[in-house]
Amino acid sequence: MVLPFEGIDRGDKQPALLSGGIYYGQCEDGVRDGYGLLYCSDSHGVPLLYESMWDRGVPKRGKWIGIYKEGWIMNEGEFDRKYSATGTGTKKWNNGSKYIGKFEDGKMRGNGKLMSENGSKYEGQWKDDAMHGKGKLTLPDESSYEGDWKDGGYHGLGRYTFPDGRYDEGQFQENHPIGVHQVFDKQGRQLELVIYDQDGNQVNRVNL
Repeated sequence: MVLPFEGIDRGDKQPALLSGGIYYGQCEDGVRDGYGLLYCSDSHGVPLLYESMWDRGVPKRGKWIGIYKEGWIMNEGEFDRKYSATGTGTKKWNNGSKYIGKFEDGKMRGNGKLMSENGSKYEGQWKDDAMHGKGKLTLPDESSYEGDWKDGGYHGLGRYTFPDGRYDEGQFQENHPIGVHQVFDKQGRQLELVIYDQDGNQVNRVNL
């Protein structure tokens, strides 16, 4: 059965889905119910295609694809009543990046793993599509940062490991080191103390 789409207001945090779309699939009493496809666009002009199992007009589990100027994005998993990703799912980008983990209100939120197109890998906590909380980022050269994150950057106590195995432990703020940092070799022997100011500039170094 073919049905017109009535649109839905998703609140202030997400663009509305506009009326004028079309649904093709199973129905019950004139309502989307069972397997079906919905084509619509949002208030930003992004065309969207939902392929989902529906329950009394609401998508429950399936996938959606959005076509943006920069390329496509696909979410697969569960949906809430605002047609947004929720629970455990997968997000893919046309450049090859892939996220597997938790969603809430359409955002990556909770524990998840991101594998980027450049070979970097992050596993840990997320908030509103940003690395936030505890997590570990490993770069293609095998250097890594493990520790506290805030709004996508190193922030709090962490360990930065260099490609040769040496590692640096201390406090970070907005992606740069601050205060006293201890540097160790890959066997765990302490090599030096390095002191940074609040802007991340090195002000002293003590060899041990």
